[in-house]
Amino acid sequence: MSIKSTKTVLFHYSIFNTGGAERSTAKLMKALCDRGWQVTLLLNAGGGDFESFIDPRVNIIHLKPKPYGNKFKSAKTLIEKIKYTFDAFLYLYSKIIEKFRLRQLRHIHFQAAIVSLQGLSPKIVTQHIKCNVRIHMIRNDISKIHNPEKIAQSIGQYHDEIDYYVCVAQESKAALIRQFPMLEEKALVIHNLLNSDKMLAAIKNQANPYLSYGNLTKIVSVGRLSDSAKGLIRMAEVHAALLEKGYNHLWFLVGEGKDRALITEKIKSLGIEKSFILLGPQSNPYPFYYYADISATLSQYEGLCGAVNEAKVMGRPVIATEFSGIHEQITDGVNGLIVENNKEAIIEGLRKLLIDQTLIKQLTNDILPAIIKDDNLKINRLEQIIENHE
Repeated sequence: MSIKSTKTVLFHYSIFNTGGAERSTAKLMKALCDRGWQVTLLLNAGGGDFESFIDPRVNIIHLKPKPYGNKFKSAKTLIEKIKYTFDAFLYLYSKIIEKFRLRQLRHIHFQAAIVSLQGLSPKIVTQHIKCNVRIHMIRNDISKIHNPEKIAQSIGQYHDEIDYYVCVAQESKAALIRQFPMLEEKALVIHNLLNSDKMLAAIKNQANPYLSYGNLTKIVSVGRLSDSAKGLIRMAEVHAALLEKGYNHLWFLVGEGKDRALITEKIKSLGIEKSFILLGPQSNPYPFYYYADISATLSQYEGLCGAVNEAKVMGRPVIATEFSGIHEQITDGVNGLIVENNKEAIIEGLRKLLIDQTLIKQLTNDILPAIIKDDNLKINRLEQIIENHE
């Protein structure tokens, strides 16, 4: 666990499963490795399905081997508790490992430590990690997410020990300052990395994944299967409503998450199993954008949405709900449609696209603002605040 480079940075994350925040963090860690930084990723638990996609130069430390204890904690009856007794034992064993590894980390000095999620407590970074500068990433409008009280408590408790709050969108910064005015001087915006060249390379020689689905209009949504964030149930209801009105199309969801069972049950109850299709996590999601007719990002809340950027790099027409950061990515009617964040507005926006091929062609482009495209400026800004901090 020795760290030799003077350019050292630690990222703290919970568990590295497939999702937009994980993809953004992986891109940032790779970019810093390319610039000569020695990068360490500290995970609360191993076993995340996106770990294998982390750049091999990143030193990964698991505080716990896996997220043991979850089955025991969620058990509701005594019989279930007994069934998962071994899981509880593994949890206790993993806590011993966690304490040992945190003690080891106290002997290492990093130039910077970054809490990579707004919902992750900065406690470990502030109390166990020695470093020159501490940064907390803010990826969403903290007033609109499903657990604002928890995040507000976390920020309120540790803000004196955090040097910078790096927000991925101007609206995310504005929301943070509205709730915590004292953080105005600490808050700044650095947009997520795009890495468009890698995205475009990832579609070369890739077959159309929808070939077996016929000629109907194909809508794709990419993201974590989390209803509170991504509006999965609403999405299925929009699809069913459009079919009922006679607008035939297919809808594909790429991603995985805690609410797979919830959305699967909703799909069955609506009788849309043949037209609303869960594709699961994909190591290369870009062909699913590229060969779709429409990319739909209909989230309840976001920061600067990676799925929108990815769809535009692939040249797809985007329909998106009003959420923080979307106006930094999409100009309504130019490179996408922005609709109000409610079911009726989404239905009407998609209806327009489904009946108007001219509108789809108009929005089929790879237009993104320069501030979103220039990854070098973003990395330069991050390096500047780390290296110039006293």
